[in-house]
Amino acid sequence: MSDDDTLDDLVRRATVGKYDDLCPALVRRIAARELAIRGRAKDALKTTRRKLHQVGAAYWPGSTPDGERYVEWLEALRRARGDPAALRQACAQIMQAHASTRERLPLLERFYQRTLRPIAPVRSVLDLGCGLNPLAAPWMPLAAGASYHAYDVYGGLMAFLGETLPLLGLRGEAGCADVLHQPPIIEAEVALLLKVLPLVEQLWGDPAAFLQAVNARHLLVSYPVASLGGRQRGMRHTYAQRFEALLAELGWAWEAHSFESELAYLVHKG
Repeated sequence: MSDDDTLDDLVRRATVGKYDDLCPALVRRIAARELAIRGRAKDALKTTRRKLHQVGAAYWPGSTPDGERYVEWLEALRRARGDPAALRQACAQIMQAHASTRERLPLLERFYQRTLRPIAPVRSVLDLGCGLNPLAAPWMPLAAGASYHAYDVYGGLMAFLGETLPLLGLRGEAGCADVLHQPPIIEAEVALLLKVLPLVEQLWGDPAAFLQAVNARHLLVSYPVASLGGRQRGMRHTYAQRFEALLAELGWAWEAHSFESELAYLVHKG
């Protein structure tokens, strides 16, 4: 069996079950890296699936949504369209399905009004590793007719969000992409990188290059202050110290915002 055949077989085996909807480019990149490190396909399969869990599945309690669930969500949003209060309620209900957006729900209004105030109203957004975060658009200080481009690693999720954006009064698109390695080249006023950098560091190890590659004048970067299991372990201080040192090295200005469950920075690229 050739090296390419071995990698193809590893990718097929790694995406069985809950990983079958992941972006093929991401799976292949992780599998190739693990195969090069581990040598044996059997060992690489275990570590590849572990990393795929870290990237995506860990944020979906129980299981990732299936097609039927996306249909139900779309129907709820369509029923609420035209009624701002009902639309917010529907969006909040759906966002409970993803660990990251569920954690942010209690501070949603404060989070976006405080962090984005210096650049409001925002005319264009690039949301990388978005999860269900585009559904938070009704709480963001966006200009009328703002464009919103969202990217994540699940194909079904991005198809759902592609139909959702117009229901939220937004122009733009949602696409499945290996965003942690190669950010889309599309330009935006602000890029949302919410709880994304820890994954960049784990998988690729070069957050500075990643941030420089993001094509936006401003970056809204956030970090969790506790693990998905609820353990804090000094994460707020550790992330703040590490990220502020990185920003100083890059020579970029920033404003820091501390919330109960999240540490956020509005970064102004030089």
